[in-house]
Amino acid sequence: MWTGATNGIIEFGNAQRQASKGLRDASSKQAQETKNQTETMISTVNAKLKKKVMETTLLVKQLQQSHDTLSAETKRLGECREAVDLELKQLQKPLRKCMNGAAVRTERPARENIVDSVHLALGTETTDLHTSIAEMTQWRERCDRLLDGIDKVSQLMREDIEDKHAALQVDQECINLHTTLVSPPKTARPVGVGTPRRQPIVPGAAEGPNGITKSAKAPAKWKESSTVMMVRAKEVLNQSLDLRASIEVALKRVRDTTQKNSTQSKEMLRKKVQTTSFLHHKLSKQCIELNDEIERLRAQRERFELELEDKAVPLEMVSIRLEKRKTRPAREQVRDEVEEALEEEYQKLVKAIRSLRDKLSNIDAEIGRLTKVSEAVLLDIDDKGRALSLDKQCLDIQSLKSESVSVGYPSSAATPQQHKALLSGTLSEASRLDTVNNNTPTVQRINTAPSLPVLKPGTPRIITHSSRGIPQGCA
Repeated sequence: MWTGATNGIIEFGNAQRQASKGLRDASSKQAQETKNQTETMISTVNAKLKKKVMETTLLVKQLQQSHDTLSAETKRLGECREAVDLELKQLQKPLRKCMNGAAVRTERPARENIVDSVHLALGTETTDLHTSIAEMTQWRERCDRLLDGIDKVSQLMREDIEDKHAALQVDQECINLHTTLVSPPKTARPVGVGTPRRQPIVPGAAEGPNGITKSAKAPAKWKESSTVMMVRAKEVLNQSLDLRASIEVALKRVRDTTQKNSTQSKEMLRKKVQTTSFLHHKLSKQCIELNDEIERLRAQRERFELELEDKAVPLEMVSIRLEKRKTRPAREQVRDEVEEALEEEYQKLVKAIRSLRDKLSNIDAEIGRLTKVSEAVLLDIDDKGRALSLDKQCLDIQSLKSESVSVGYPSSAATPQQHKALLSGTLSEASRLDTVNNNTPTVQRINTAPSLPVLKPGTPRIITHSSRGIPQGCA
């Protein structure tokens, strides 16, 4: 019995030892499996973290490149917008020139204020300038709208890049935890029963991962939002490229049109000035010739009056002789040769006097007609001079870079002798201009033409024969 009890105890101890060994083996196996599972999970998480970091880094790089490209395009579009704004300011100068020139030309005399080629050229230039200004204003507004859109996209991209940088930092810190926590430096661990060990803290129901709000955004949505942003950036980039190309074409067209219209207006003004100068000198020459002809008519009239005066004595003498011969005795009053000769002489003298008086009347009428023509020519010369001066002012406005030009024509008064003397000085030039066709004059600008004084029209002094000693009986 005593041996049986002891053997029973030994068998029970062996059974318990075998059970303990099985428990230890099972625990060791479970621990190894748990360790392997933990290492696998950690490796998986680390691999996914590294993959996420790589994806985020690549996405940040793409976003940054897109943002940099958009920033560079924003700068170029801003420069393009400044070019449009500068062109708008430049267009104001020729517009002011056209308006000033048109205002100057409105002061032309009524007979010269016609719708000529200069008027049409200035009107075309003004219309095109207004059209160009309106077009440039629209381009500037489109630039402003697109710049606002680019700024919004750039702001969103900057915010996305900042968020992704922050996410990268968090994910990198998560990766670094494997080094600091999972793989601590290997030091001698205390061995023995009762030695304190580090125990894992299991979070409660609302603690740790259980207490963290789960992300609602799917990975595809996360990448899609950035991709959509880059697509939008590419769209506005293409819009900016197209807009800059269109503006470049518009700027070239506007500059070419402005230059063409300006050149055409100046060319029309030069032709107008040349034509007016040519006509002004032709009129001046004609005025001198008319005045010379009037003087010759007056001289001829003076000679006719002298001839009338010379015939007064012979007519008086033949009249006295005829009267005296009537006192002869009755038997002596015969129609002899003397009486016939006296009567013939009297008739011829009367006929000559009447002929001279008719010629004097014709000369007076011709002097009056030529005087009216001369007055009309002088008025036309004055109008041409005023129009020439104003057209030259308009040409100066178009040619010179002047902002404002005084408008006006110097009025002056001079005697006919002074006017004739000044006009005589231009005869050599007028003679040269006679060889030029009236429609296409090729004369140069003559600076002295506008300075010719204006001759006030007046009626020339006509000498009548009332003061001459002509017998009243011959009227």
